[in-house]
Amino acid sequence: MIMQGPLPIGRLPEESLTEIWGRRALSIGAVCSLFVLILAIAVVLVPGLLVWDAVTVGQRRLPRTRCLLFIMVYLLCEILGLVGAASLWLFTLGGARGGILDIAR
Repeated sequence: MIMQGPLPIGRLPEESLTEIWGRRALSIGAVCSLFVLILAIAVVLVPGLLVWDAVTVGQRRLPRTRCLLFIMVYLLCEILGLVGAASLWLFTLGGARGGILDIAR
């Protein structure tokens, strides 16, 4: 198959709109669900990991606790990025207005 011109952003040539939104719903739902789950169990995990790190590791700066906090911050940044992308999409009416070409005019 020979490509004719650029592809629309976020779409493969043989991908329908239903497949695109299904894929987005799955990934966005998974990120949000994982963040809520980790945030809910962090109340118990953080103190437990602090004690575990203090007892077993000694002077190595709490690796297990930092790992959990890293995962939480990473997922929070992912959610903030999704919120930012969604707000830009709404602001530009789904890409119908705005963008680099409108700025240049």
